[in-house]
Amino acid sequence: MEETLETCRSLYNSMLADRIEKRTGFFDQKKMLVELKQNDKHLKSVHSQVLQDVVLRLDKAYQRFFAGLSRYRSSGGVGVTTRSPTLRVVSGSKARRSSDSAQSAE
Repeated sequence: MEETLETCRSLYNSMLADRIEKRTGFFDQKKMLVELKQNDKHLKSVHSQVLQDVVLRLDKAYQRFFAGLSRYRSSGGVGVTTRSPTLRVVSGSKARRSSDSAQSAE
């Protein structure tokens, strides 16, 4: 099992490097698997569908990265944003938050 995982990790990293350096696409990388599997004894020991899944997972991760999407989101499901309260000067020397003045006006 460890050998299979190591082989998949190695394939993922080499395909990622190939994609970055040569801009190889998903279908071209799937075609490359046939040649790679013939020449590598470790790849021969792993089922072909497992290797194809590695390339598919790489493609999905690559697309999400460049689309700006993350697999993990904040606890609320929306990106984390912060907003400081708006201050406005009220007659006199006191400053109030705009949300406080809206509540007092009601």
